[in-house]
Amino acid sequence: MNTKHTEGPWAISPYTNVGEGKQIWSDKIVNGEKKHIANVFTNHIWEEKPRFCKIDREEQLANAKLIAASPDLLKACNFALQEIKNGQVDELTVKILEDAISKALS
Repeated sequence: MNTKHTEGPWAISPYTNVGEGKQIWSDKIVNGEKKHIANVFTNHIWEEKPRFCKIDREEQLANAKLIAASPDLLKACNFALQEIKNGQVDELTVKILEDAISKALS
């Protein structure tokens, strides 16, 4: 499959420079550095345009985990789709899907 998004795996950075936010980074190294994917904010005020992102820290972390798991979820869905089309759904297919879903929810 030809994709335009940054290759995974993606991970939530334990370090951040976005105040109360979380940063998502690709584990793929490009020109000696990891690629930044996204920022996920909680009650953050933008100084240029005052507005609030009113989500609590638990929801923020859950959103960051879901974003970080996106490449794994896509890969698992593509694998499962091929297995379904081939009539070969087995325990491996289920395990791959369960692992991807677990990463998104844990």
